[in-house]
Amino acid sequence: LTENSGKYEPISLLKYSKTPTDKIYNFRFAEDEGDVHILYTFYSSKQGTKSFKTYYSSAPIGQLNDLSFTSVNFKDASEGYDIENPTYLNMNIEDNVPTILFSARGAISNKKDAGNIYRASLKNDNWEASRISTTKDFSIYPVKADDKTVFWLKAVSVQDYQVHAASQDPAIMKSSQSI
Repeated sequence: LTENSGKYEPISLLKYSKTPTDKIYNFRFAEDEGDVHILYTFYSSKQGTKSFKTYYSSAPIGQLNDLSFTSVNFKDASEGYDIENPTYLNMNIEDNVPTILFSARGAISNKKDAGNIYRASLKNDNWEASRISTTKDFSIYPVKADDKTVFWLKAVSVQDYQVHAASQDPAIMKSSQSI
């Protein structure tokens, strides 16, 4: 929306002619020092094959009609592999850098995979991700509490979940060891 003398006018950010099986969803927005960062997911199903793609763009507030979205590909910074099918994406700005929290299947050891929580930052046009969850089972819905703490849900069963967290805050780390 743009404001002009108290009236708001919509601005088209994305134009796409979709098929009946296409969906565009999971829009996330973050603003930092006059720039708007936008993230969305595109879902398509063709001949029984499901495809999920995430796209990102940013622009100054006054230039949102000139957005050019690029495909987001997450790479595990420590292991070097591409992380596929990210879900439950959340976007924040940390130290003037767009950061995405998400859940995806990935290694927790040489022999075991799990649904992990990752934090990815944009560095030189690449999304470098690192695993931040500490659980060994399926984890979803990451939420940033502050610059050093993230919460998520860990699936205990199909119906039951537990709230978990990871933090770099020394006070939180110390108090968690006394539980």
